[in-house]
Amino acid sequence: MSILEFMGTGYTPAGMDPTGTIEGAADLLSISPGAVAPEVLSSNSAPAYKPQDSPASTTSGSTRKRGRLPSPPDQDLEEEDSQTVIKRQRNTMAARKYRQKRLDRISDLEHSLSDMTDQRDALKLQLARKEAEVDALREMLSRK
Repeated sequence: MSILEFMGTGYTPAGMDPTGTIEGAADLLSISPGAVAPEVLSSNSAPAYKPQDSPASTTSGSTRKRGRLPSPPDQDLEEEDSQTVIKRQRNTMAARKYRQKRLDRISDLEHSLSDMTDQRDALKLQLARKEAEVDALREMLSRK
């Protein structure tokens, strides 16, 4: 659906004739890339779009803008505040619990890493001893 169909008959956006074509569009298509001066492209210029007043754009008394709902009565406000405080306290406790759990997990992973590193070093030492033993045995075999 086009804007013209949506807005109905009698609506004509700025810069557009009633047939739906944009004034000067043919001229824009024939401009070469270097032909536009930098002053024309500056961001300080006013916007080209000029809204027109139309019956569809004005708001009537029966409709209202979307947004926040009307504020509740005072007694509900106190109850809502206490609920908000309780909810915020629960959220704070949950966040604290999550952060502690994350720190505990990181600590466990660091401990596991330390254990694995020690085990790797011990295995490297054991491998070096076995390789030295194999070299010594080969040396003994080659002498016979």
